[in-house]
Order: sequence, then C-alpha cells, then structure tokens
Amino acid sequence: MSFLLKSVSNAVSATAAAVTGSSSGGAAAAAAVAAKKLIADPDKYWNTIGKTAHKVIQVKPNLGTTPQPPNTVRFVCVSDTHSLESSIPYLPAGDVLLHAGDFTDVGAMQDLVNFNKWLGSEQITSKYRHKIVIAGNHGM
Repeated sequence: MSFLLKSVSNAVSATAAAVTGSSSGGAAAAAAVAAKKLIADPDKYWNTIGKTAHKVIQVKPNLGTTPQPPNTVRFVCVSDTHSLESSIPYLPAGDVLLHAGDFTDVGAMQDLVNFNKWLGSEQITSKYRHKIVIAGNHGM
C-alpha cells in the first residue's frame, strides 16, 4: 500500500510541476502540497485537476515525405484525438495506422460510431492496410 501511495504522490508532484510549468521552486511545490491533500478523496482530486489549465505545445509533424525503404513497415501513430480525428488536416500514408488511445472525450456511443466511420472512410482505408486502436481512459 505504501508503494501505491508513493506512486500516487509522485504522480501528483509531476502533474503539479507540469501544470505550473515548473520542475522546482515555490509554485510547483505549493501546487504539489495542495494536490497531495486531495489524494485521500480521489473524486475531489480529479474534479480539481480537471479544471486546471493544460499546456498545449504545437509541433511540426513529419509529413512522411521520406521515401519508404524496401522491406520495411511504416507506422503512423496518433493519439488523443478526442472526437476530432476528422479535423486532422493531414496524415501521411503508411502500412499501419496506430491510434494510441483517447479517441473520444468521455466514451459516448455516438463518438465511438463516428470514430469507427472515420476508420472505415476512404481517407483512411486508402492509406493504411492495417489499423490498430488502443483504448485510452477517454474511450471507455
């Protein structure tokens, strides 16, 4: 049990550091102390942490313009689309599309139906011979 609490405590500290944007110093430490107090009440913890601002970092994707060497398998990996997969402006072609979780926000049935339609769309079936989907905590 102490290992579990230590793991949760470490996760809370890491979350606090990520939310405050600081790995050390007063702000992260204060946030970590406040968050640790919530460990005893998981519902309160998740309700509180869910209201914090999330840091979004835009990255430039590899557009898959590099020719694929022979006898290789190209994986295209995406995750955390949260029901917005049809809004992705570009996905490079590959052999396997791997969606690594969180394809819905809360697991609503209509979101699952829409995701399945997207997987079966011409946009996807024409680019990928195989599709692998891993359910995340938002897809259940």
